Amino acid sequence: MAAEYRIAQVRSTMSRTRESRQQSAHLAPRVFVYELVWLALLLLGLVFAAPLAGIFARAGNITGATASDLFPFWNTLMWGGIGGIIGALYALWWHVSDQQDFDRQYMM
Repeated sequence: MAAEYRIAQVRSTMSRTRESRQQSAHLAPRVFVYELVWLALLLLGLVFAAPLAGIFARAGNITGATASDLFPFWNTLMWGGIGGIIGALYALWWHVSDQQDFDRQYMM
């Protein structure tokens, strides 16, 4: 009885590992590219922060001190997004390479 239970556990673990490897081979590169695209967009947002703040200020008809307040707010948004992307890249590496337990649920 105990031996059958252990054999079932091993089969389940092997099945889960096989499924994880298939999903990571198929989905992980797509998630990686998606994250890199977002990282590039956020870095471009940082590089062009001053011109974008000026565009938003003119579009919203904002003048004076309020326009200069947009720049730190924009930078905070960009750096927060970059931090999120770096965390997502680390989690992707963790589940694909280190733990090898990638599952479709990690796509979010």
